[in-house]
Amino acid sequence: MSTPMFWELIQLRNPPGLGKWLARQCLGMGVEFRTGWKVVGVNLSAGNKVQAVTCLKDDRTMTRIDCKQLLLACGPWTPTVYERLFPSSTIHLQWTTNAGDWILCKNPCLTTQGSVAFVSFNGLIGEKFEFAGRNDGTIWACGRRNLTAALPSPSQLDTPDQKVIEELRGRAREWLNWGCNCAEKHANDFQVVDQGRAFRPATKSGLPIMSEVLSSDISTKGTEDSQAATGSSQVFVCWGHGSWGLTLGMGSGKLMSQVKCQEARQIFTQWKGIQAEMQKEAVRKATIESLNMPPIFTLSKPTFRHLVSTNMHESAE
Repeated sequence: MSTPMFWELIQLRNPPGLGKWLARQCLGMGVEFRTGWKVVGVNLSAGNKVQAVTCLKDDRTMTRIDCKQLLLACGPWTPTVYERLFPSSTIHLQWTTNAGDWILCKNPCLTTQGSVAFVSFNGLIGEKFEFAGRNDGTIWACGRRNLTAALPSPSQLDTPDQKVIEELRGRAREWLNWGCNCAEKHANDFQVVDQGRAFRPATKSGLPIMSEVLSSDISTKGTEDSQAATGSSQVFVCWGHGSWGLTLGMGSGKLMSQVKCQEARQIFTQWKGIQAEMQKEAVRKATIESLNMPPIFTLSKPTFRHLVSTNMHESAE
């Protein structure tokens, strides 16, 4: 399908399926995951070039990992982590709250196996409400944005507003297809299997930040001479995609790999002066190229009663 927002190519992805696929690909290439570890310090050279990180393991012991590059892609916690690791940096990441409460309910009648669909009810009910059907027989639903919620500490969860959850339950119950005529038996009651609150990494400008940090921006120490001040720190930041994180995720990952390998250094050379249209076009092209992979699932007719819109945006983040 095609929309003016995404030009000639749209592919709908299932977040859990995409995450599992990426994990398998990374493990196949020898990537190691350390989910219970916390980076608590960074070792820099005299010229502010990253040399190693110090990590606190889940057993409360410390370990040092030598590295040549460091990429911070910590979602909405990126500014917090950056400030904690580089307290004397001249860079201050500006962020704004973009949260949303959600529920995950069972599809009362899954008429098409192994399929997904996205439905937006915004134009019908006058406010944000979305369905994202997954290929495991569940439907993810979210409502209006919460612009006042406090971001919890890294790795901590926040409690959703129960009034909003009840609104979502009511909306979902209203729009689910209870008049199914299929031969299979299915539940007639409304079943919520999970609920929560998501925080999207959003910048005040609305544009993502994808760049290397200059050594002079990491710290004023060790950059007295002009060569060191303009040198490479090998510290990179990728965050701030807001509601488009999943949509632009694959393209952003590909583009960041090019930046780290100096293949796209001419696109992002400084924190300031990034042209919005250049950035959007670069991410768009990289996203389209990165989508040339085996499909995780097929897009088929939605199982909902009303299909209002096919505009795809970050409903499943």
